[in-house]
Amino acid sequence: MTSHLLREALEHGMKNVQTVTYEWMYDGVARHGTMEWTLKSEDTVGIIRIVSAFELPPSEDGLTLFELRGYVCDRENRCSEDITFSGSIPESDVLDKLVDQLYATVEAMNMGDLLPLPVL
Repeated sequence: MTSHLLREALEHGMKNVQTVTYEWMYDGVARHGTMEWTLKSEDTVGIIRIVSAFELPPSEDGLTLFELRGYVCDRENRCSEDITFSGSIPESDVLDKLVDQLYATVEAMNMGDLLPLPVL
């Protein structure tokens, strides 16, 4: 049920985006012990926007945990800092507001927000 909530929240937030079109990269994929839903958008100047929701394994006290993550990158190995919200999954109206805030923040980023990726 919570998995469905996260996907619905991403879809709801996507409907409020006016500037770009997002496509599914991962739709309920189990990766590294979590469920992941990720949307991607690429504009004409090469900015790639990523918005994700993750359902994490339950905490020790049995709470279902989630994480929302967004960032912007380009094809030149430059990336913004992650924008992250996490905690126990809230009511759907609160989750929708968090997702809307995540999309708005990611949408507001531009090339000036990109930093070179560290060399490892």
